[in-house]
Amino acid sequence: MFKFLFGFNVTGFYEREMSADYTLEYMILYTITMIFALFVTSFGIRISLSISAYHLNVNRLFCFALSMWLIIFISKICVFLYHLRAADTSDRTDPALVFLHVSAFTRYFYFYFGSAAPLASTVERGFATLFLSSYEQSTQFPILALIISVNLMQGLFFTILTVFFEIPFSFVYVVPLAYLLICFTLISVLYKFNLTQFYKLNRYHREQYTLSSRFQLKENIRVLSLLMKMIYAVIGFIGIILAGFTLPILLKLNYLTSDVMRTIVDLVVHCNPFIVIPMTTLFIPEFKKQAKAAMFKRMPLARSSVDSRYRNYREDPNQADVYFDLFKKSIKKNHSTNSFSPPNQIN
Repeated sequence: MFKFLFGFNVTGFYEREMSADYTLEYMILYTITMIFALFVTSFGIRISLSISAYHLNVNRLFCFALSMWLIIFISKICVFLYHLRAADTSDRTDPALVFLHVSAFTRYFYFYFGSAAPLASTVERGFATLFLSSYEQSTQFPILALIISVNLMQGLFFTILTVFFEIPFSFVYVVPLAYLLICFTLISVLYKFNLTQFYKLNRYHREQYTLSSRFQLKENIRVLSLLMKMIYAVIGFIGIILAGFTLPILLKLNYLTSDVMRTIVDLVVHCNPFIVIPMTTLFIPEFKKQAKAAMFKRMPLARSSVDSRYRNYREDPNQADVYFDLFKKSIKKNHSTNSFSPPNQIN
C-alpha cells in the first residue's frame, strides 16, 4: 500500500546522494554552517542545564535530545567524505560507499529518535504524576536512564528495519506520526488529571497535600502545556520534510526545482538548531530569561521565581491560604513540642 502511494523505497537515499554533484565550495560552506549550528546547540545545552525552574530530568532529556543533533552532523559529513573519496560515484562496489551506509544509518536513527523526544518527555511527566509526593525530592536518575534507554533501543530497531530491510519510504513518516498520536493522547490525559488534582487541592484537600506535591502539580501542568506546543512544532517539521521529498515526485517537477527543494529540506534538517533554539526561546519563558542572563551576565533564575503570567491555567485567588494554613500548623506543632521544655533564661 505504501509503495503504491509513494512508489519508492529508502534506497532512493543512496541513488540521490550518489548522483548528487557537490562542489568543494558547497561542502565548505555547508560545513561552516553546521559548525555554527554546533555552537548554537552548545549554547542551548548550557542554558538548559542552568535552568532550575523545572525538575532535573526535564532539563536532562531536553539536553540529551539537543546533543543528538551531532548524529545528523556526522551523517552529512559522511556524505561529503564519500564524494571526496569515491573514484566513481556510479560504482556500487566502491569502498567509499561505506560512508553512505553510515550516513543513511545515522540519518534515519536521528529521525526516529528525535520524533520520539516529545513522547519521552511525556512519559517522564507520567512518572512525575505517578510519584507525585516523592518525585520532587530526588533526581530520579533511574527513571531518566530507563526512558533514554528505551528511546535509543526503539530508534535502533526502526533504523535497522529501514536501512537493512529496505522498507517503503513512507514508513519513515508513519512511525513518527504514530508517536505523536500516542503522545497527544497521553498529554491530554495527564494534563486533565493534574489540573483536576490541582483544583481539588485548592478547594477541598488543602490539608492532605504537602508543598512538594503542590509544586509538582504546577510543574506538571506547565511542562505538559509546553509539550503540546512541541508536538505542533514536530508535526510542522515532519510536514516540511515530507513535502520536500514527495512533492517533486508526485508533481513531476523538473530536476532543478526538485534539487532546490531537497537542498532546502536538507538544510532545515542538518541545521535545525537555528530553528529549535529560537523556538525554545519563544515558547519557554525560563529559557528566554536564562539566555538573556547568560548574554548580559546577570544572575541565574531561581527555581521558585517562575513568572505566573505564562501559566495557561487560572489559580485559586485564595491559594496563599494554603501556605498560611501550613505555616500555622507548623507553629502549633513547634509550640506543643517546646511547651514541655524549660524556658530559656534571659540574662
